[in-house]
Amino acid sequence: MNYQASFTSCTLLTLSLAACGGGSSGDSGNSDKSRLSASTYASKSIVITQDTYTQIASTAFNSILSNYFTYSDSVSGVVIHNKDLLDKAKQQALNDAKRLTNQADFVSGITYSQREFTCDEKGMLIVTGVYSGRSEYTAGDDVLLEYKNCDYGDGYVLNGKLSYIVNEADYFAGIDISYDYVNYKISTPEGFTQLHGDERNVVHNSSMVLEINELEINYNNEYSSVTFNQDLDYLELSSGKRISSSADFVDSELKAKISYSTLSEFVFNAYDEPQAGVLLIEGAQSSQMRITFDSHAMAIVELDSDGNGSFESIESVYWSDLGVSF
Repeated sequence: MNYQASFTSCTLLTLSLAACGGGSSGDSGNSDKSRLSASTYASKSIVITQDTYTQIASTAFNSILSNYFTYSDSVSGVVIHNKDLLDKAKQQALNDAKRLTNQADFVSGITYSQREFTCDEKGMLIVTGVYSGRSEYTAGDDVLLEYKNCDYGDGYVLNGKLSYIVNEADYFAGIDISYDYVNYKISTPEGFTQLHGDERNVVHNSSMVLEINELEINYNNEYSSVTFNQDLDYLELSSGKRISSSADFVDSELKAKISYSTLSEFVFNAYDEPQAGVLLIEGAQSSQMRITFDSHAMAIVELDSDGNGSFESIESVYWSDLGVSF
């Protein structure tokens, strides 16, 4: 059964430079040059102390609470909502797959091998796979899109591979789609975002599930560079959300790598107010901090700055003091 989605594509969590929409349609593929590189700091960690834990906690929490990855650049003031940009990428992939239906020999459901299309401004798109063409989402669609400096004139230049498989598309059962990114890169005049890894979106009438497996995100602009490798399980119901996540995060502003994992899943009510959850963040020299939800306003922070495995300090702090808002 075909299912034409009744929700907007942004319901499927994805990725965007919210403040970078539009802009020049010129070749932004060269925007990598002279950028700060987060990889410079991949082998460096930062010790978690009374002086550093606030910034570290803010970085970790805000990435989780965005449900994907949000990075705020304090220098340029740019806020990057990567899920919006990925949403654009996925919608573009759906639009590009439809180009198969314009072929004179198009037959629904057969396998196509490397059909080439020119992009609006410049570059090339190669489409391979099975596509029904009957609706936006049809179970069995299995499409690989390879972008080669593809410019549609909207300020974004695409390179790399994005593939998707529609596992299920049913009016009652909902939609289940798997995505895979292979060095997939979106460039803008301000910078670029590159992805490598996979995710799965499952959307029903009353719930949404997002699974991310070792999805690596690299973001670069004129001021900052971030590398983010994340596993995430996200469940959204009408009654609230549940989030479990672990990640390695390399940030040119922190000039270091941090790692975090949820010891107990984050639980939020329908108003996005925290109900429960525990986060462990690890830094250099075995230092660590444990943050536990206490209330909508307060968190319990425990520090092990000397890395001996015991938390030598514990205090109750406002979420706002950690740079976290609900």
